[in-house]
Amino acid sequence: MSDIRNMDALIAEEIYGIEVFYDNDNLLDEDGNTIPFWSTNILCSWDLIKKFQAHNHIDLSWDPCTKDWSCRIVCKNFPIIDIKSTERTAPLAICRAILAYSVSH
Repeated sequence: MSDIRNMDALIAEEIYGIEVFYDNDNLLDEDGNTIPFWSTNILCSWDLIKKFQAHNHIDLSWDPCTKDWSCRIVCKNFPIIDIKSTERTAPLAICRAILAYSVSH
């Protein structure tokens, strides 16, 4: 299993509380549904942003010079938490920032 797909498993477990089952190269939930590809699919990772927007300010930006994406999460409540992840793709930047945020919060 790729490191990227392992990140999707971690998001399922840590962010959504979903128990993940491994079936060869597939990640499944308890009902046999495929775990979303949060770290590679922008539509899936956008759902993460929607989940976190209620209590956090989220800024997603692209740097045309480096061609990198940055995702910054700032908690609106106390304690103030400011997390930023910069990656080659938007989904990866979103996932890494949200995982870092969840560990620190």
